[in-house]
Amino acid sequence: MNRVTYYTLAEDYHKWLCHSILAGCNYSGMVGVAQTVLEFLLKQIISDNLCNNTVIMSSHNLRDLANYIQSHYGYDFSCIQLEINTLSNYFYNTRYPGKDSFFASPAEVKQACEMAQRCFMFLSQFCNKTNTTQGELL
Repeated sequence: MNRVTYYTLAEDYHKWLCHSILAGCNYSGMVGVAQTVLEFLLKQIISDNLCNNTVIMSSHNLRDLANYIQSHYGYDFSCIQLEINTLSNYFYNTRYPGKDSFFASPAEVKQACEMAQRCFMFLSQFCNKTNTTQGELL
């Protein structure tokens, strides 16, 4: 059995997202899952390089996580900065009611899933993938 890590969780959510898109699913909650894929990948990078800083590891803000990694480890995420900025607010805005809540449109769902795919492929190179499987589904 594989050890559960942030990477294996990201991989599992990513596979579910890809299979859902291929099956024609189009639900607002999928944009929150796309955000979670990126969050888990960023947290894997942090946990690979640090003994789990509880302050940053408790964040769901993709911008904060990416900025932490860039400032502490010097990784350049400029090629996925648009994805980070776009996906960053989906976690709360599509999962909880409130003044900023919304249902994602079919176009936003498609865009979020494509962004998660690009981020997964890019960020996987920085992750320790010991005891995991890797596969591109889209």
